[in-house]
Amino acid sequence: MGFPSKIDDLPLIKILLATGLDDYPFSEERRLFYVALTRSKKQTILLTTENNKSIFVNELYQDYKNLMKTNSELKRNIYKCPLCGGRLVPRSGQYGKFMGLNKDKIIEQNEIKIESKQKEINRLNTEIKKLKSDKTIKEKDETINFQNTIIKSLRNELTELKENIDTIINSVKNVAIDLYKALKRTLGFDV
Repeated sequence: MGFPSKIDDLPLIKILLATGLDDYPFSEERRLFYVALTRSKKQTILLTTENNKSIFVNELYQDYKNLMKTNSELKRNIYKCPLCGGRLVPRSGQYGKFMGLNKDKIIEQNEIKIESKQKEINRLNTEIKKLKSDKTIKEKDETINFQNTIIKSLRNELTELKENIDTIINSVKNVAIDLYKALKRTLGFDV
């Protein structure tokens, strides 16, 4: 059958809507679809199957394609992860195509941070070596202790960044599994 229904309206509905205001196709179904799309508080996600899109989904898709060509703000915000704000990209998996977090980009960003911290550690180590040859023993010890504290702090930050990468990867896996289960429930398959 599908949505919208291809069955003509009942005669009573035709009499009630005989004002001429509803001369566009599937007007009642169109209003229902609009209400369904506009009642969410934060975000609306519309799921459909590739080979069975309704005419309303096709209309939205065409309007969206035209809007994407002209609206750079919309382009930047499309496909953002609701949990971490990372960009979602089309991916393929065991069960077909899906939108997933671009974990490679996040890992790359964290690796850049790690590299930056490592450079800072190397710079401080070089400075420590230089200080050992330039200052009195007391001054050297104070500076070395201070810089060792900074190095320890930077190493802790590196450890946290590495743990964050693992957490992000696990979160992505869990979100993908939850989305898959929700989609199966929505489509009426056993989970």
